[in-house]
Amino acid sequence: MMHRLVFLVAFGWILFYVQQINAQSLMDKLQLPPHWHEQYEVVSEAGGVLTWRDRETQTVFNYLVDETATTPKAFGFADTLWAEKTITINTFDIDTTLYADRFEWMGEAPLNAQYTELLVYDSNNNGKAELIGLNKSIYRDYIMNRFYEWDEQFSYFKMVVDFVVVPSEKGGLPVLAGDIDKDGLREIYAHYGDQLRVYEAANPGDYATEYRYTHHPVAPEEPQGFGIYNLDNDNFPDLLHLRYNNSSPGASSTIREHVSGNTNFQVIGDVMYNPNFGIGKLAVGDIDQDGFMEYFKADLYGRVYGVENV
Repeated sequence: MMHRLVFLVAFGWILFYVQQINAQSLMDKLQLPPHWHEQYEVVSEAGGVLTWRDRETQTVFNYLVDETATTPKAFGFADTLWAEKTITINTFDIDTTLYADRFEWMGEAPLNAQYTELLVYDSNNNGKAELIGLNKSIYRDYIMNRFYEWDEQFSYFKMVVDFVVVPSEKGGLPVLAGDIDKDGLREIYAHYGDQLRVYEAANPGDYATEYRYTHHPVAPEEPQGFGIYNLDNDNFPDLLHLRYNNSSPGASSTIREHVSGNTNFQVIGDVMYNPNFGIGKLAVGDIDQDGFMEYFKADLYGRVYGVENV
């Protein structure tokens, strides 16, 4: 009898201790900012979902912290938008069974590791996409926009074309691609500081290296989250990006609509956010399937906000 009592007490203590570790780990995963607890209080941590309340306004927030939990996500639209489209690889604890049937190692292309943007696009319409990025060498004081294409015969990424980014200009990151003006010649859009520069294939079958036009300025500081969509469901593509606002704290999104040719993206809207917003990527689509396009943006605390065109 004594042995059974000791076992039950020990087992109960183990359960309590494990629960404490799990609850604490939810808070740790969020990496909360300093003084967070002065404004908010935790309501619940059940089911992998952290629920907290604003001490002043009593507003309640939910956030799914434990991705392995069976509880529905706090922001359900994410399931529709990203399901089966993305895969996360934990580089600290790689389990190759997660992606071995999806990915195969092909080779390397010597692009500049300082820059994070890389465009994968078939700019010459030959059925093989190029890797398009920047290349900087210690042997020269300028940067090249460089195109690599897969060589089937020798199984490597072959450099097929490059062109010089003017040394005095900042950037050159390729951020967008497509045949926006629908003339049969494909374009790439490269970001230079506060400019967005358009390059196009000069002839069918050429790579998109012919300079066409500069949209200036696209932002007072380096913009992010570039995308070309049809936000208002008309016949004209819309260019959407995020930027910081120098005159007041916070981030804003600027919407430009394409009118004609390579030279006409006119500003048609500007949405200002509160200071908690960063300027990272956007998620765009008709998420609720009501016929109106939305785009979603997360703030610095993990909350997701949606803006709909109605």
